[in-house]
Parts: sequence; structure tokens; C-alpha cells
Amino acid sequence: MRSFFYLKKILLREFLNAILLKKITFILGSLLVASSGNTQTIFTEDFQTNTDLVVSGWTLYNDGFTPNGYQEIFPDAWAVVEWAEESPNIAAASTSSLIEGLAADRWLVSPAISIPSNASLATLKFKARCMDVAPRQDGFTLKISTTNTNKSSFTTTLLTVDNAPNMMLSDIPLTEIDLSPFVGQTIYLAWINNFLQGNILNIDDIVVTKGALATTSFETTSFALAPNPTKNRISISSSNKAMLTNLVFTDANGRIVKTLTPQNSTQIVVDITDLESGVYFVKLDSNEGETIKKIIKN
Repeated sequence: MRSFFYLKKILLREFLNAILLKKITFILGSLLVASSGNTQTIFTEDFQTNTDLVVSGWTLYNDGFTPNGYQEIFPDAWAVVEWAEESPNIAAASTSSLIEGLAADRWLVSPAISIPSNASLATLKFKARCMDVAPRQDGFTLKISTTNTNKSSFTTTLLTVDNAPNMMLSDIPLTEIDLSPFVGQTIYLAWINNFLQGNILNIDDIVVTKGALATTSFETTSFALAPNPTKNRISISSSNKAMLTNLVFTDANGRIVKTLTPQNSTQIVVDITDLESGVYFVKLDSNEGETIKKIIKN
């Protein structure tokens, strides 16, 4: 009889554990669904079906130099290549191994990417791989333009990499860049192979996403900024009595340049005389949610 009750106890415990496991699995699954629902892809390129970069909307700028042994692969600055060791994966590739012995200047410029004004966050992810070791381990520069694809329009540098990793693209972690300062704008991204006598650089799995804030969001008209443009001070006030709790100012490169912690105020005047002239973004946190606003400093 004791063995019978002991067996029933074990079976009951296993039954309850199974129910608990199912509940935990359901909760985690719900959280993952909710999380993925906050992100939407607005641009993607993995080059798997892209047979012609220019035809598909990419802009290339060549340096006019002669590839050292890669003339057939690289008739232009960049090409879509399926390397034997990467097959069946395909990537955009460029070489800095040049007969002239000078630094490369080979540009891969994306088509126009529009980041909706109703997005709260925006993120760029991609992979970069070189195919050699130091001192021929290629690096690159990533720049952004908000006007057009002309080389002179790329005045903002998002990232500089001295040496890209040399491993299979499938094993390389994604590089992630915050594009939130460019919400509401049309952007162009330029990967520039500017290495001196390296070998080959690959770019792959490019994705730009927009996201909603994790907290409760509200219309951007809930906060007014004046005067804007401004020279020294800017007033930030709430039209629906939302209480400001935190302000984070970033420049056009996404660098934090100023932070403030108001004491639950519906209005604040911020002195920005210490900032250089240019475009800035302020993320406003409040008891009602979060939003991002653009500021122009004259």
C-alpha cells in the first residue's frame, strides 16, 4: 500500500512538472512573438539572387586601378561572388590588391532606404569578412548620406574597421549600427574598401529594421520643441501633461552628447550652447512613453 501511494505521489509530481513546463514554454513563446512584433524589416539584401548590383539599384564607384590577378572577377569596384569555400552563400566582394600598389577607393552604395517617421528605433545589421591575414587583412569604412548617392554627400562616418575578421560568413557575428537618429529620413549607405594592398573584402546579410519602443508609445506631437532651429536654448513642453523623466541627446553619428534627468516636469528649458552647429536628436522619456525629436542647432 505504501508503494502504491508513493508511486501516485511521483506520478502527480511529474504531471505538475509537465504542466509547469508547458506554461513556461507558452509564456516564453508569447514573449518572443511580442518581441518580434515590435520589429519590421524595411530593407534587406543577402545577394543570393542579385546578379547585377547596378541593375538592382546599387551605385558603384571605382578607383580606376587594376586588380592584381582578379581582373575577371572584379571588372568593377564590387561584384557579386560565390566563393568556393562559401558556396552556396553569395556575397558582395571587392579587392584592394592592386597592381599600382596604392590604397583602394571602391564604393558600394545602397539604394535609397526610407526610414518611416513613425518608427521609434532603426537598426542596421550586416556581416563583413576579409579573406586574408595581416598585413593583407582588409578593413573598410561605412558612411551615410541623407541626400543622394554622390560621394561628396557622404559626410557622416558610421563605422571604421581596421581589419575585418577572416572566417566563414556563417560564423561571423552581425555588426549592428543604431540608425535611430535618421528616423523620418531617406538614407544611403556606403561600404568603402579603402585598404592599402590587402586582398578581398566581403559584405553580406544587410538588414535595416524599424522598431517600436518597448514601453507605451505616444504621438510625436505630444511634445513641442521651440525654437527649432535654435542657437542656444530650446524649450521642451508636453501638450498632454506627460511628465518628462529622462532626456538623451545624440548627434548625427548616434553619439550621446548630453543627458538630463528632469524631476517629473511637463516643461524644461535646455541650454545647448555647448553643442556645435548641426543636427541632433533627443530621446524623450516620460511617464506616458518615449519618442525621438530632431533639433537643429544654428
